Amino acid sequence: KGFNEIKKVYQHTKLGKLEIDAVFKGSTIDYVLMQQQTPKIYDEFNGEDLSEIAKSINTAVENVGLKDFTIKPAIVSTGLKDIIIPVKSRDILNKLNVNMDLINELSHIYDVVGYHVYTIENNQVFARNFAPRVGIDEECATGTSNGALGCLLYSKSIISDEISVIQGESMNESSQIYVKVENINNTLDVRVGGKASIVNLFE
Repeated sequence: KGFNEIKKVYQHTKLGKLEIDAVFKGSTIDYVLMQQQTPKIYDEFNGEDLSEIAKSINTAVENVGLKDFTIKPAIVSTGLKDIIIPVKSRDILNKLNVNMDLINELSHIYDVVGYHVYTIENNQVFARNFAPRVGIDEECATGTSNGALGCLLYSKSIISDEISVIQGESMNESSQIYVKVENINNTLDVRVGGKASIVNLFE
């Protein structure tokens, strides 16, 4: 097998037939990327709505946004709807002491699964995910939410075509998630995955 050879398989899901790319280095699998549903970007948050979002993560409105880019919280879906929320530093992100009850309430109001809060520092993306509406206070690795994040950053020309996201750092359960975004005939193709290995359960 050649270097960085890609083998494609397909998975039938409730969202339809989705591609899975298994990327090999020689004869060893390196990482796997799963295609997400065609992304949708909804309205950004402004004014009182933005203030309510800031209140729910217990931070000042001035802390919401990115240090080097203009971007606001927005609802994005690559299969499940999340509110994608930027904050201005890794320190702010890791020190968030969020209000789960208010996040749950706002998640019902905006009909989202939860919040995906992120920042960019030294060209590295860091994220935290809160989804009390579905019984998860915080998760250390979230595929669809990072797909939505990659789609949003691509649409704002903040990333070119791919990112790695470190999630779960504040939980001491860090994970690294890869996101690849491609514009194919004016439709965004989003793929999410991570490092992988082949395990034979019958040995």
